[in-house]
Amino acid sequence: MRISLSILFFLAHIVLNGQTYSFQQVKDSSYSILESQIGAELAQYFELPHNNLSISYLNWRGKSSTKWIGPGEMLSTKRLKEVSLLLEFKHPDVAPTDITVRYFMCFNGNLALQDTFDLHSIPNFIREGRPNDWLSPQERKEIMDTLIFEKKVQRMLTAITYDKPSRNYYFEVRSIYQSKDGYNYYENYWINIVSGRIEEHFYSKLYVCSTI
Repeated sequence: MRISLSILFFLAHIVLNGQTYSFQQVKDSSYSILESQIGAELAQYFELPHNNLSISYLNWRGKSSTKWIGPGEMLSTKRLKEVSLLLEFKHPDVAPTDITVRYFMCFNGNLALQDTFDLHSIPNFIREGRPNDWLSPQERKEIMDTLIFEKKVQRMLTAITYDKPSRNYYFEVRSIYQSKDGYNYYENYWINIVSGRIEEHFYSKLYVCSTI
């Protein structure tokens, strides 16, 4: 009878309080999942820069609240809505001023992963174990100096942009040619990051509230 009461007490504790997991358990499980997706060789370059997890709970009224937990802290699955963490890819062959590859891992209240990592966001030369074949900063500058803009240039912006639909990286050059009603209007060039060939030339606008 004593054993039965102990079991009932344990089950009641789980029902009322939910399972509990440590910060380290969730972190280790996340890295294991990442390894299963992309392999240990690439997974080793991912870091948890702020060393914390975002936890969202639902109260008895159904409203959510969020808190952060770090090393040594625990989370409970009782009324758990979501757990998320942000991993960043740090590789010696990629300059942090060029790109930042991030993986926002999100788990539901049952700690089931909600999405998978886009492997193509890691540059081809890294995935294929080749030397960096991207345009150098000097080559990018030389290409930018040859571009012809149809609109009057107010300000120039450059970046290396990942286009998810095509799964390609581009050297992007944007010229702001007008700022009006909270919008910046751009003339854009997308340039092949390896060959230097112009791939696209188009116009776009972005709501920025405070314009130049």
